[in-house]
Amino acid sequence: MALVPLLGFAPDVEPTTAGAMLECAGMIPSLRGMKAAASNVATSYPASAEVVTGAALLQKLDGSVRFFIGGATLLQEGVSGSWSNVSRGGGYAAGDNRWRFAQFGNDSIAANKSCKLQRSTGAAFADLTAPKAALCETAAGFVILANCDDSLGGMGTAFGDQPDRWWCCGINDVATWTPSLAAQCATGRLVDAPGPIRALRRLGPNVIAYKDKAIFVGSYVGAQGGVWAWSLIPGDIGCSSQESVVNIGTAHLFIGETDIYQFDGSRPEPIGAPLRQWFFARLNRSYQFKIAAMHDRVNGLVWWFYPSTSSASGALDEAIVYNYRTGRWGFVSRSIELPIELVQGGITYDNLGSLFATYDDLPAISYDSPFWVANSPVPALVGTDHRPYTVGGAPGAWSFATHLYGDEQATTLISRVNARWLTKPASASLISRYGMDESASLASVSPVPMSAATGRFDFLRSARWHQLAISGSGDAELVGLDVQIELDGAE
Repeated sequence: MALVPLLGFAPDVEPTTAGAMLECAGMIPSLRGMKAAASNVATSYPASAEVVTGAALLQKLDGSVRFFIGGATLLQEGVSGSWSNVSRGGGYAAGDNRWRFAQFGNDSIAANKSCKLQRSTGAAFADLTAPKAALCETAAGFVILANCDDSLGGMGTAFGDQPDRWWCCGINDVATWTPSLAAQCATGRLVDAPGPIRALRRLGPNVIAYKDKAIFVGSYVGAQGGVWAWSLIPGDIGCSSQESVVNIGTAHLFIGETDIYQFDGSRPEPIGAPLRQWFFARLNRSYQFKIAAMHDRVNGLVWWFYPSTSSASGALDEAIVYNYRTGRWGFVSRSIELPIELVQGGITYDNLGSLFATYDDLPAISYDSPFWVANSPVPALVGTDHRPYTVGGAPGAWSFATHLYGDEQATTLISRVNARWLTKPASASLISRYGMDESASLASVSPVPMSAATGRFDFLRSARWHQLAISGSGDAELVGLDVQIELDGAE
């Protein structure tokens, strides 16, 4: 047979679909095929003093960046591998509500529904006389809030806690929050669909507000039009988590109630067909609002971390990984606290000894990785130990199982499997699964080791149906499999 390219993790497709990976663990889609997922690499940052419930990498007008994390009582800024407390005086009582951040010129904004809106211009955060809000975003010269509560003193309004309310500051004026057409400070409610606003993300010049089953597009229309006009996108599609929505520049990618979507501002298009049923059966629905994504811009990957049915507390313990340049999927089992993005401080001779005791302790990361370069944004995550990690270390164990080869009318013989390795692993093994009935459980035999010289697997197996389960550890990337299969003349 000819080489069959891998289509990525696709447990929901018809089992004989050529190239489908019906099982997958520890593998993610690359531009050319599938590869082993990198492991976590500890950064120079120590563990946070508390659980991290929000984080952001914000860019100022001069191009410099600020890196913040938030927790139950603190807002901290990461500077040169250490944490600086930038909380307002007295700290916070945010509980486990997530912090959300936005950059408005040189002003860094932090929002949490339990606390007054926060602003930092380079030093510690301070209260703004503004609504409390669960969500914040910036667009067209405004800071925009959603899921608001103006019950704190000093606002001059009395709407109270209204989860469907949006609010924008005065144009180019983050200190003005009293509604005024002259200042173009405005507020309103999104009531054409029920429920609270769950996510608020910019898309080009517009802002997109998501409810559980609704999407609203907000467009700036000026003072005479009410400042911002909102239109409801047809269909019962929405999302329940701010961190689930990823802006890839031309579109949003997000997880909805029953599917995964791409939204370019006109209508949402489903992209989850290969694994949708598998994923939602595995998701702990009680904690769907905790889904959080990590965006690897360089490789065109979105990692959606979610609480599986094995996570009784709602902790994030698994991830589906989507390559939006190829449309392929992967799966990784990994427990984390929160995905983030950070800028490495860079490794120098001065700090090398404090980070790694010997040269042998240096992580197995390619020399052209952003890990080694100062001021280079990289996808990262906060581990369950509250410490930031980049995702670029030597891969651990990985495995996958192919589609079903064969025919219900004939017995076939497999004699060899040639793997088209782009990066050949140091070792790997193949388990042949086989049977005479597609609907019955397939039997299996002892693993066949990969030939170190050729990268292929040699064995003989006769059956009507075959499935190949390949596993290994360490760095590996492959494009597809060439399986030598033919009619068995013994039948």
